[in-house]
This record gives sequence, C-alpha cells and structure tokens, in this order.
Amino acid sequence: MLVTTTRAVPLNYPELVQAIGSGVYPAERHWIDFKKELYPTPPLGGVPFKSKPTNEIYDELARDLASLAVRGGFLIFGVDEDKKAHQFTVLDMPLPAQLDQTVDQVARSRITPALYVTPTLLPNPANPAGGGLMVVEVPESPDAPHMAVGKYYGRSETGKTVLSDPEVEQLIVRRRRADARLSEAMTATAQGVAGMRDERISLLRLTAVPTQGWSDMLLRFTRDQPARTEFLRTATPWVHEVAKEPGRPNDTVPAFSELQYHHRAQSLRGAWFLTFPADNRAALPRRCVGLGDDGTIRFIDLIVGSLPNGMHPVTAQWQRTDAPAQQPHRIPVVYEEVIWWDVVDSLYLIGEIAAFCGYTGAWLLGVEVDGVHARSSAALAVSPVASATVSDSDTLSATSRATSTEIRGDRLAVADQLIRPVLRDLGCEFLLRRWNPKASLSDLMG
Repeated sequence: MLVTTTRAVPLNYPELVQAIGSGVYPAERHWIDFKKELYPTPPLGGVPFKSKPTNEIYDELARDLASLAVRGGFLIFGVDEDKKAHQFTVLDMPLPAQLDQTVDQVARSRITPALYVTPTLLPNPANPAGGGLMVVEVPESPDAPHMAVGKYYGRSETGKTVLSDPEVEQLIVRRRRADARLSEAMTATAQGVAGMRDERISLLRLTAVPTQGWSDMLLRFTRDQPARTEFLRTATPWVHEVAKEPGRPNDTVPAFSELQYHHRAQSLRGAWFLTFPADNRAALPRRCVGLGDDGTIRFIDLIVGSLPNGMHPVTAQWQRTDAPAQQPHRIPVVYEEVIWWDVVDSLYLIGEIAAFCGYTGAWLLGVEVDGVHARSSAALAVSPVASATVSDSDTLSATSRATSTEIRGDRLAVADQLIRPVLRDLGCEFLLRRWNPKASLSDLMG
C-alpha cells in the first residue's frame, strides 16, 4: 500500500489552473493552503492602500510554512478565495526575480529548527511578464514542531493553529522516537557485516530510514530471488547515470555498481546485495547494499582505509600476483575521498528508490566510519605533521535528516551536511570545498 504524507499538486501552470478551476480542491485542508499573493499590491482605482512592512510579510510566511511542516503539504500563491462559497480562482501574482530564493531563505532563517522547502515558480505561459503561480512544497519534517515568531504552529482542516503545550510535547516525543529508531537501524547495519570484515581495515556504514515508510515499501525488491534480480535490473541505468556525472574522478566506481551476490536476510527483514572487485582477486566483498522490506536502505564499504602498513588492501592482493608495486602511505590512513563518493552515490540510490516507490517523505540518515583509531586522513598523511592529526577514536559517526526532494535536488549538499562532522574529526573538512563547490567559507568555519 502506498503511503504518502502529502497529496499531489501538479507543478505545471495549465494543469494546476485546471485542477483549481474544476474544484479538485473544494476547500483548504491541513495539507494545502492558498494565498492571493506574497507581497500585497495596491488595488486599482486609487483606493487608499497601506503597505505592509517586509518583516511582517516574512513572519506570516514563516508561520504558514511552519504549520505545514508537521504533516507536510503545499502553500500555493496566486489564488483568490471566495470564503462563503469555498471557491478558488486563479489570479496571477507578480513573480519578481529570486522570489523562490527569498522563500527558501525565510524558511531557513526565520523558522526554528531551520526548515527546508521547495518553491517552484509557474509563470503563465500566455503572459509570462504578467506573473503566474508559486507552489511551495513543505515536506513532512522529522524535526517538527517548528517555531516561527516565538510560537509553534500546526494545522487543522481550517488553517494554521498555534500548538498547545501537550501537542508540542507529543511532537517532541515523536522526534525522539525517530532518533531512537535510527540508532536501532544503525546497530542492525553494523551487525549485517559480522563475519565479513577484516578488522585491520576501516569501513563505512550508511543507514537511511524513511520517517513515514510502510511495512512492505521495498518488498517487491526483497521477497525472493526473482524480486532481487528485478532490483539489479532496475538499478543498472542508475549506475550508468552516476558513472557519467561531471566532476567525478575517472578512477572512482559508483558505490552500488557491480552488485552480484544477493540473499534474503531474515534478521533484517530484507535483502543484502554484495559487490566484489571486478578482477575478483580480493578475498573480501568490497561493498554491500541492504534493502529492508520497510524501506530502510543500508550501504557498507568494507575498504575505506589502508592496511596497518599504509598499503591499500586491494593493492596488497595485486602484488601477490606480480602486479606493479605501489608506494604505500607511511602511516595507516582513511581514504576520505572514497567516503565522500560512497555517501554521494548512496544518496543517489536512496533518491531513485524513493521516486520509484512514490515516497515523498523525509529520511533519517546515519553514517559511521569504523576502525579509524591511530589513522590519519589520506590527504593529510603526506604532511610532515601527519602524526599530530591521527584519530583517537575507533568509530566516527554523524546523523542528519533530509527530505526525498532535497536528496534528489542537491545530494551534494545533503552529503556535505551528513559527513562534515566526520571529516572535521579527521582534520580534513576543508576538502568539502573541493568536492562540493556550493560549500561556503562560513560553513567551513561553523
């Protein structure tokens, strides 16, 4: 059964106008809100008009966005309402430059915790200069409740409401339960590689839990051998898309490529897919992808660090077959660039699976790098002071949250937010500016 946290709204001007005009939305509900305009415009005919301060406009927008974040929904501008007849009429509003960026900034700066929304401008194709509609998608937020202008907001069937103290407490408890659910899922991911890992080598584990998934969300890919084979076929074009993306180093292999062996894992109520090096000369599987029936997605890379002597494990295998020798690092290292691309590729997989299943909700994300004690970042190992930058922890971990829209729209930013604490602990956070051009200096200093 398909479960979504919001209803569908077409992001196409003619289709949306037709839906509104045909009465698809007979009244505002908890998941949708219509507004005539964002910036009030003077009426025609010289009627006296008092402009509204910009701060008040943005505060009201923040309240509306915060209220929708509890269960998810849409805020649509450019629609007038006849409150007596409960009828809606499209009245194109101006669409000034960078309007969508303004809405995004309000959601991030005037709401606590910061809220991530997706504004879409829909100019009238018959008169683009005359304006059009703006649709703001507000995904269900695992960080709800959100505060705007000093109060927490939610929605009823008639509009936004100020949440009572018991309602706020209930939502905070829900948030804590989500955190506990992610922690349990991350523990299960760690157990999934029992007996497979080489304790001498660092590994990466990534876990993604849908906040509003359903019990058989991925069962079509996990239930039996034909279903798992179907997943391999479905993922093949995704691998090709990842492999040809601009900015990707030529020597990197997509994290979920070359999946070969698969089996049903009853302990996880799902399936594991394994990938081995193409030449099959390494003793251990390289990467594992786990799909839970309930939509939980796991990724494990068993080789994200060198052997204790600083040599790459696969290189050590090659040299046993008289392959050309490669110079090892002078100390044990963690391959931070591998970690970055593993996370970016895994987010691509998560985004495509979400789209395939029609899941529009949020994800709880957790990443762990295990076996890093006394290791340095590979980028820092070339420095004479590398010994001063080795990790004093055995496991580095971080958690984050993102919507399906965010993951599909800008997974570099999602990856940046997720693994930044890990790279900071390794002393190589500065590398994010190389991998993610959008990373700002203020982010790095934060």
